[in-house]
Amino acid sequence: MTAFGWVGIDASVWDLGDGPVALRPGLMGLMDPESEFFGRSTPALHGRRITGHRHLSRRVFWPLVIPGLSGLDWLTKRREFFDSLSYSTDGTFTVTAEDGSIRTIALHLGAQSDRGYDIDPALVPLERLNVELVADDPWWNGPLVLSEFAPVEDVLPFFATTSDRVFNLMSSSTVASATVSNPGDVEAWPKYTITGPVSEFSSTISGGVVSSVTNVIDGAVLVIDTDPTVQIATLTVGGVVTNVTRDLVGVDWRPVPAGGSVALDVTLIGTGSLVVSFLPRFYRAW
Repeated sequence: MTAFGWVGIDASVWDLGDGPVALRPGLMGLMDPESEFFGRSTPALHGRRITGHRHLSRRVFWPLVIPGLSGLDWLTKRREFFDSLSYSTDGTFTVTAEDGSIRTIALHLGAQSDRGYDIDPALVPLERLNVELVADDPWWNGPLVLSEFAPVEDVLPFFATTSDRVFNLMSSSTVASATVSNPGDVEAWPKYTITGPVSEFSSTISGGVVSSVTNVIDGAVLVIDTDPTVQIATLTVGGVVTNVTRDLVGVDWRPVPAGGSVALDVTLIGTGSLVVSFLPRFYRAW
């Protein structure tokens, strides 16, 4: 059986399948988001030629019921549930399919319709609610995909005498390659999290280089988010966050293509670590 859950803005957790506030038939927002198409047409051509499209924000509709509660319990549970919702802050709606796969989407309240009461709602044994929500980012997200890179302990001295190599890679440097796969329906934009000490960082995806010579001291964290809606680099030192985007040397942002795999080449100077991560994005909840 498919499971539906909600984590509210207050961190409260709700089972919307079999909880005190439950979904009833009519749930919307699980399939493809609404799309807008762009095209051109001329008197000499039948129909039109598509030049592009974009996906709009997603409408999600929850038909809910609060069953079997006394008047006071109903009032308490209703207030608690609506405290988990906001017009300006997102909570997380989770769908768990029968195969165990999990997808999530960030939602906030949308425009609501008023309703009339013919009787004191505290006296009604079963209240039905209709809640409109909006996903500004219309994609369903799969589990986080990440690759971690860190220096390894030296197994040979710097000047090798037992092989034909002149130098060995020291533990203060990491040069590595990996294949990164995106199972999603939409391209994914990676986030780089560098934990110091690191003096230089470089990553190459599909020929695009993102690099930095920002000195990340021991315990500091440099985060580079390549998402087109953000595209920012921040350095956190002792709890103080500084925008260091202008200090990046390479800013050729490249995504991981939908349903594809790309080579990821990394250079890290220092004894710190790097995590490359992204959320695969899907059209549908399963």
